[in-house]
Amino acid sequence: MSSSLRVLLLLGALALEGRPALAAEPLVLGPFVGTIPCADCPGIETELTLTRKDAHAAEGSYQLRSTYLERGPPIESSGAWTSLRGTPQDENATVYALDPDRPGHEQYFLKLGDDRVRMLDGERNPIPSDLNFTLTLQRPALANPASVHCAQAGGVSRLVQEAGGTRGLCRFADGRECDEWAFFRTGVCG
Repeated sequence: MSSSLRVLLLLGALALEGRPALAAEPLVLGPFVGTIPCADCPGIETELTLTRKDAHAAEGSYQLRSTYLERGPPIESSGAWTSLRGTPQDENATVYALDPDRPGHEQYFLKLGDDRVRMLDGERNPIPSDLNFTLTLQRPALANPASVHCAQAGGVSRLVQEAGGTRGLCRFADGRECDEWAFFRTGVCG
């Protein structure tokens, strides 16, 4: 190897030294969504999102949205979470503990792979029921390009139900409104 090539390799290695390693874990876990059982309603639509303090942290903040079906508006809560090791059934299990610093208010979710969590009871045991207490990772949907174009042009996209189906409209602050796909294709709105 030539000395100039060695110098270049050494300079490249020095330039990379001290840089943080690429994050192996995402900063945001979730949202995990599902409908869990409710004693006196059809179910509780639940959405849980965990955000790490940094790429390597096993703790951070959470957002929990619970909507009791047929009962009114959602209930939103937030706070701290941490990752715990073990349940009474599996010492190697990963459990997310919500509000670990608030005795009596903790909630526990067992990590089931990278795409699901299951609600546990206050002692980190499975809830004794045949009902489903699992929340599943909601994968992001692809954005509708016509809706994105509308927003980029300063409009607001909205869906309207018509006899023939659902149609997207793009509305501007000056009152103009047009079919968002026609606007996407032609660039002209009313």
